Amino acid sequence: MLLTVGPVVDVRRVLAQENWRLVAAGGRADDLAEEATRVAEAAFDQLCQGVPRLA
Repeated sequence: MLLTVGPVVDVRRVLAQENWRLVAAGGRADDLAEEATRVAEAAFDQLCQGVPRLA
């Protein structure tokens, strides 16, 4: 399970950086929230598909 922490942290970091970039460019968080949520869900879905189930 510990091996999956790195990719999760990386995905969160990249998503946060992109959100920060969009806000810094003048975007309003309220206007960006729906798309940011969709992108985050897609990113974590892809991550989940790439990480085998650890039992």
